[in-house]
Amino acid sequence: MTLPSAEVEFIQMFVKPTLRDRWLHQLDSPKRRSKQLQRLHHGFYFEARSMEHVKHHAAHRADFIAMLRRYGAGGPVHVISAHSSRDGNAYSFEEAIDPNEGVARSHSTICIYSPKSLAVFADEYDRYVLWNGAA
Repeated sequence: MTLPSAEVEFIQMFVKPTLRDRWLHQLDSPKRRSKQLQRLHHGFYFEARSMEHVKHHAAHRADFIAMLRRYGAGGPVHVISAHSSRDGNAYSFEEAIDPNEGVARSHSTICIYSPKSLAVFADEYDRYVLWNGAA
């Protein structure tokens, strides 16, 4: 298995440096990928020059879309998800956002809007915009 470039670039930009090699190895292994993605339920593995915390229940869809557009989002979205039906797939900007809640569609999901500059991580309770300042 070869990781899509969006995933490699995302890991190199946003995953904590001490964890990057492990993430690249685990996600590139069909046998280990699912287990690594399940870890998203239990920890926060990211660093970013700038992060914006978005409360799960506080973001309306229109506000969330406007916020992501301010960061430069709008094109296709690559999804890394603990939910196998969504993992590794590409979605339009609108498809990647929950129509009712305005946040990433499901928890334990990473939506990559621009691999080197913008992503959203959704856990069970909250959403985080990961941004490196270059968007």
